[in-house]
Order: sequence, then structure tokens, then C-alpha cells
Amino acid sequence: MLRACHQAGFPPTPRYVTADIAAQLTLARAGLATALVPRTAIDPTVPGIRTAPIEDRPILRLLFAATRHTETANPTTTAVVAALRTAAGQGLTTHLPPA
Repeated sequence: MLRACHQAGFPPTPRYVTADIAAQLTLARAGLATALVPRTAIDPTVPGIRTAPIEDRPILRLLFAATRHTETANPTTTAVVAALRTAAGQGLTTHLPPA
């Protein structure tokens, strides 16, 4: 979020720093912060959050696949990691309809 603010041309004033999306939304509902979260993290049935899509300045995330270390690779895990690498290499993104 800090990088996104700088790219948008203003220095942010962070009061809270947390990777916990539930905590971010709680702070936003209380009027104490603005949260930059994926649309899928917002429950539309819970009141108190106003959303504003950010489409003109896409924000990229670094994703990691954490798997259990075993002697033999799990074929399903191998396939999922390969699919993620392929999608990342092709720059695929998902655009959801407005909330």
C-alpha cells in the first residue's frame, strides 16, 4: 500500500501496519483507516464499508506457494505450482465486476 501511494504521487501517513485483512477492515469500519484489500475479502452483507475500485493504477502482489517438504513430490501440488508460474509469466489478471 505504501508503494501504491507513492506511485500515485502522495506520501502516506501510516497509523497502523498489519497484514491481517480482518483487522484492516475493522479499522476501516471504525473510521480509523483506509484499507487496501482484495475485493474478495469484503463481505457485502456486512455494513460499514464503502468500496472504491482502483483500476487506473494496478497494484501487483508477490505470491508464494508454501508446500510441505516431502521425499516425493505431490503431483497435484506440482501441477498447481506450475499453473501459478505459467499465469504469472503471462501476466494474467482477474477483473471482477464492480461491487
